[in-house]
Amino acid sequence: MCTIVRIYANINCATINRQPEGFSATALRAANVGFKASKAAPFDGVTPSNCSTALGQELIYRSTPSAKGKLTTPSKVDSVTNPAT
Repeated sequence: MCTIVRIYANINCATINRQPEGFSATALRAANVGFKASKAAPFDGVTPSNCSTALGQELIYRSTPSAKGKLTTPSKVDSVTNPAT
C-alpha cells in the first residue's frame, strides 16, 4: 500500500520583496521546482493584539494587491515596519 502525502511550499520566509509581485515571483519559483501548492503569510507586523487597530488594519490593507499604488506618502506604519524611513 502506498500512502500519498501532499505537501506545499511555504514561501513566506523565502520572499524578500514583500509586495504582491514578490510573493508571486516566489510562488512561481516553487511551482517551477514541482510544488503544486504554496502558502504565504504576507501580513508583516500584524498580531492578534493589533489586528483590529488602525495600525493593524493599515498593515493588512498594504498587503493586498488592490493597495498597490494607493498609498503614496509614508505613514506611521513605515516607522514600525521599516525603521530606516
